[in-house]
Amino acid sequence: SETIQMNMLSNTSKEYKYTVNIMNSQKRTEEMKNVIYENVVKMQNDFVAVEDVNQMIKKLMKVQEIGNVEDKMHSFNMDNIGNAYDLMVSQAKNAIECNIIDLQNATNGIERGSLVVPVAQAGVGKSMFLTDWTAKQTKKGNNVLYITLELSEIKIYERIIANWLNKPISDFKNMNKKEFTKTLNNFKKKNNIGELFIYRFNPNQFTVEQLRKIIDKLSMEYELKHNIPLSFDLICVDYLGLMKASVKGDNSYEELKSISEDLRSVAVDYDCVVCSPSQATRKKDGSSSITLNDIAGSMGIAHTADVVISLDDNSNNSSNELLVIQNLKMSIIKNRFGACSSNITVTTNKKTMTFGVNIDGNCK
Repeated sequence: SETIQMNMLSNTSKEYKYTVNIMNSQKRTEEMKNVIYENVVKMQNDFVAVEDVNQMIKKLMKVQEIGNVEDKMHSFNMDNIGNAYDLMVSQAKNAIECNIIDLQNATNGIERGSLVVPVAQAGVGKSMFLTDWTAKQTKKGNNVLYITLELSEIKIYERIIANWLNKPISDFKNMNKKEFTKTLNNFKKKNNIGELFIYRFNPNQFTVEQLRKIIDKLSMEYELKHNIPLSFDLICVDYLGLMKASVKGDNSYEELKSISEDLRSVAVDYDCVVCSPSQATRKKDGSSSITLNDIAGSMGIAHTADVVISLDDNSNNSSNELLVIQNLKMSIIKNRFGACSSNITVTTNKKTMTFGVNIDGNCK
């Protein structure tokens, strides 16, 4: 009926928001206008006149660009000192807690709207860093979106479960379905687990624009289903060097800088923390100390990121990859939220996929 159609056009309705979201994710193209026009007419069985459809499209096209957070401006003067204090407290309270105690102490938590880039050579533990942070955040009740461009989504999930339960992956992989379900349900009862979404995409094909579409789609579908909005606290993309730039640059420097800038804009637009590792180049002199100059492909990543962490196994011996309990050297080589620090020893347990464990292999 016409009444139902007009109610759908109300900017407070779920249908309107969902339509706006889809259109935003397609970037206002003329082609998208035509697609919407054809589908609306078909859907409504011509109950809506062509002129009305055109008006609806024009109305919808006035919404903001991609991103679900409007630009905010605050005026700071001596008349609103109390408001300024409230904002500072709120910002600190809403910061995302780090997964490693030394990193937390150095940053006091990562402010929302920030890009974190762990840097390491192949096989050191970039993905384990991400799954560890994901497990600890979801265990606190926070929502995490994990994009994997390397490992399968089930491999990522296995690592997170091992971290949750503090048990080797082999323990629960040997369970039957009934026992596995019971174990996870008992864990769920004891913890307020946040939402976790894991997506897998082919390397060198996934773009930041696709990331935005996924966030918008998940958010709106969740709201339509549960009648409450969904927002992400942490978004992990594994990893930055495997992404495809939205705009083709003349060299890898420009493309990787573009990707890192776009990822940081996602963090700002969606009021979350984005973490995406980058590969470190191998040093010819055999030294193990990683600097900003050792980020593979582009110093533009270092310029854009808010926090850059280097991870190194302190050894050129490849047999270290076989160790279960392993000490890594962590350095905070860029930190917008505090001082940089180096030579931090972080112990990892590859059986339980945890960062920051004591000599007995238990989580701190």
